[in-house]
Amino acid sequence: MRTSEKRIEVHFADKGLKEAFDSLAKGRGEEQEVYDMIVRALDKLETDPFIGERFRIKLIPREYLRKYGIDNLKSL
Repeated sequence: MRTSEKRIEVHFADKGLKEAFDSLAKGRGEEQEVYDMIVRALDKLETDPFIGERFRIKLIPREYLRKYGIDNLKSL
């Protein structure tokens, strides 16, 4: 397994998305399960950002890069 030398941070794209995520934690049954699965996935991403499927950075729409101020991507 390839791990990152530096732990990364995962941020939500906007406040509304973060609020929706937080509301899952207060939900019941399936909502709580979804919240727990997302938390586990985010923890894995923070410790190893190369986990999972990789995609070409050029496939990310430029609109998203501008909208969210993403400027730290480099071709791997």
